[in-house]
Amino acid sequence: MFVAIFIDDQNTVFAQAVDIWIFSAVFFIMFSCLVAIVTTKLKVETNKNRKLNAHNITMMSRALFPMLYFLFNCGYWLYYTHT
Repeated sequence: MFVAIFIDDQNTVFAQAVDIWIFSAVFFIMFSCLVAIVTTKLKVETNKNRKLNAHNITMMSRALFPMLYFLFNCGYWLYYTHT
């Protein structure tokens, strides 16, 4: 999808709305993968305190990521529908 849009309009130098949305979606995906890697590493360690920290990080990210993504989409669509 991104390539088709990019091929149709190659003469623009500035970031288009679709560029911003795709970049943010990729950022959220990569950051959630990073959080999963860190919490898995913490859970593998035998220290009980680290397992508790991993559990806290997992619970916080389960609530925080969808909320941040929702807020980004609200702001994104409000901005680009009024311009």
